[in-house]
Amino acid sequence: MHAKGKLKRSYGAWRNWGKHLIDLRPADRPIADDAGRIGLALSGGGFRATLFHLGATWRLNELGLLPRLDTISSVSGGSILSGLMAVHWSSLSFNEEVATNFHEVVVEPIWKFCNRHVDYCAAVSNFLPRVNLLSLQYERGLVGRQTLQDLPDSPEFVFNAAHMETGRNWTFSKSRMRTYRLGSVERPEVRMSDVIAASSSFPLFFAPVVIALDPNDFRRTQFADLFDRVDLKKSISLADGGLYDNLGTHAIRSFGTLFVSDASAPLDAERQVGLIGRLLQRTKRPIDIAVEQSRALRRQDLVGQLENGDKRGAMWTIRTSPVRYPLESPFTIGEGWISRIGAIRTRLNPFSVEEKAMLINWGYLQCDLAIRSYYEDGATEPPDLPFPDFHFDQEAFL
Repeated sequence: MHAKGKLKRSYGAWRNWGKHLIDLRPADRPIADDAGRIGLALSGGGFRATLFHLGATWRLNELGLLPRLDTISSVSGGSILSGLMAVHWSSLSFNEEVATNFHEVVVEPIWKFCNRHVDYCAAVSNFLPRVNLLSLQYERGLVGRQTLQDLPDSPEFVFNAAHMETGRNWTFSKSRMRTYRLGSVERPEVRMSDVIAASSSFPLFFAPVVIALDPNDFRRTQFADLFDRVDLKKSISLADGGLYDNLGTHAIRSFGTLFVSDASAPLDAERQVGLIGRLLQRTKRPIDIAVEQSRALRRQDLVGQLENGDKRGAMWTIRTSPVRYPLESPFTIGEGWISRIGAIRTRLNPFSVEEKAMLINWGYLQCDLAIRSYYEDGATEPPDLPFPDFHFDQEAFL
C-alpha cells in the first residue's frame, strides 16, 4: 500500500445520535470545504440503472457539467458506468467543458457490455468460492486489470459497497477505502473489477466479494471503535452497496450541490403464489422492504434540503412523470411510458437494442428536465434525443 501523510480533520457539531451509531462524515476533509463541492450520485438497479445513468451523463456532458464535478459516487448498476468512466476519464477530450468523444469513450463500451450474461455467469461463483466470476466479467469486458491507483485525482470516484461484518457502508476511492468503524486504508491498490463486483454483488444471487487485507495497513480514524479487531481487518466481505444506500448519496451528503440520478425500481404491491413464489417472498421481499425504506428516507431528506435551499442541485428518477417538472418536455410523451420503463428488469443480462435505446433516452430526458427546471433554467433545450428512432410519442404497451 502507498504511504500518505495524515490529513487534518475537522468534524464540527454533530447530532446527538451517538458517535458510534452513525457515520457522520463521508471522508477525511474539513466540513467547510464540502459546501462548495459538487457531487453526482448514480443509484443501483442493474443494467437498467447503468443505461438510464448513461443517458443522464450524456446530457450532463452536453450541458458542460461533467468537468465541474468534484466527486462521482455510485452504487451497483451505477458503479458499472462510473467504473468505465473512471478508468477512461483521461481519454475524454474536453472542449469548452464538453467531452467531444463521449460517445466513443463511454457510450459504445457500455452499450456493448450490456449485451453480456453477467448474472448467469457470476451466479456460478456461489458454488466456486475461490473464483469470483462477477469480478472476472468486469475485468474482461469493462475495466481490464486497472486498479484504484490508475484513476484520476479529479474528479474523485467513490464506489459504495455494504460491509457484511459491520453492516455499514464501505467506500472505495483512489485516496482511501474505509468503513468508519474499522478505520481507513490509504492509497489502496484494489483492482477495479473487484471494486465494481463488490458494489454490485446482490445477495441471494451473488456471493459476497471477499478481499484479503493486511491489518497493519489500516489507519485509526475518529469513531473507529472496532479498530483493534484484527480479525475484522484480515479480510472484508462486501455485498451490493444498495443494501446500505441505493442512491449513492451517503458519501457526498455534506456537499453543497448534489445531482442525483435514481433508477431504482419502486417496491410495487405483489402477492406471490406457488412454492417458489412464497419462498422468494420470505427471503428477498424483506430485503426489498428494508432497501425501499432506506431509499425513501434518503430521498425525502434530499428533497427537503433542495426545497429549503440548504443545497443546490437536482434529482431525477426513472418513475417521475415528465409533466411534473416546471418546464414542459421538449418531446411528446405518450401514455404508459412511466410504467413500461420502470418495469424493466433489474438484471445483468443482455438488454435488447430497444431496451437500451429507450433507457438511455429516458435518462437523458429526465436529467434534462431536472437540470433546466431546478439548476440551470437558462440552458438550451436539446434538439433531439440521443436515439431519435426511439421516441416516446406513441402509447407504450407493457
